Amino acid sequence: MPRPDLRIALLGGVPPLLGGGGLELQLQRTAQALCDLGHDARPAHEWAAGDAVDVVHAFNHGGDIVHFVEHWRRAPAAFVFSPVLVVEPAKEWRTRVGRFLPVPAFPARAIRTLVGKADVTVGLTRWEADLMMQLGGVDAARVAVVPNGVDAAEPAPAGNVPPLPHGPYVVSVGGVSPRKRQLDVARALTDSGIAYVIVGGADDGTSPDEVRRAAAATGGSWLGEIADPAVVRAIVEGAAAHVQLSHREGQSLAVLEALAAGTPVIASDLPSHQELATAHSGWVRIVDGPADVVVAARALAAHAPSGATPAIATWADVASQLVDVYRAAAARGARTGQDR
Repeated sequence: MPRPDLRIALLGGVPPLLGGGGLELQLQRTAQALCDLGHDARPAHEWAAGDAVDVVHAFNHGGDIVHFVEHWRRAPAAFVFSPVLVVEPAKEWRTRVGRFLPVPAFPARAIRTLVGKADVTVGLTRWEADLMMQLGGVDAARVAVVPNGVDAAEPAPAGNVPPLPHGPYVVSVGGVSPRKRQLDVARALTDSGIAYVIVGGADDGTSPDEVRRAAAATGGSWLGEIADPAVVRAIVEGAAAHVQLSHREGQSLAVLEALAAGTPVIASDLPSHQELATAHSGWVRIVDGPADVVVAARALAAHAPSGATPAIATWADVASQLVDVYRAAAARGARTGQDR
């Protein structure tokens, strides 16, 4: 069997036993797409002591990642860091100040440490990449922008799609939490004539009964977690809009997948959403709060955006861009975490 072109060890994510979300999907899809290109991309724990790898790619900036990198003494390789940053712009100053605190596991200090050690840091957006340069004190040659991707569209068997509202509805896909504000959106949509369909598990102490009642009050429903992406896509395709009113967000996979499905997005005023609104004029409507969601939803239910469906990168596109990043990182020379 021929040696794979690149051998890539991946760090990050919640173990499948415990759950996970967008970050874990990003890791899974990235690994599969890299393997499809002929590379060997696997979680670091699947490589054995004594194995040689070309790249260690860490996703996220938690204390576990700092711990792993600071105890990295075998398998010298290029180091690539994807912070997958979720920062509320109004509180960004905390991150800027926090990078100087002498606490290694403090998020902002962890980011500064990891950016400093990385051969290349990968931002999902231009905003994230620019912030990484400032926090880590590195130049543009050590920072790249590679967005998230979407799955290739697959038709969903009609029998697998749950019952949906007969009239216009909007949808939110993702864990239900105070940060993502689904309950606030549901309260605003009650008696609006626009139903609300929520897909995702209840996170961060959110009451399942409260989510169920809030969605039902709009004429919609809470569908919980749905494992089949084709079923989720069918639900999203039928919606007047996908709503993403998060207080803070990185680059949402749910938003990208909605745009790829030809469903417009109603989104909060965050840098990642603003960049998509600029790139896909008319398809992303930035709003200030739940009341504005109602106005935008009614407008989109009456008049969908015209023109071609937004062209969103696939995971194959993402993998191709990452290969270029890996080669650039490898050109800086293989070292361990302790050598950096």
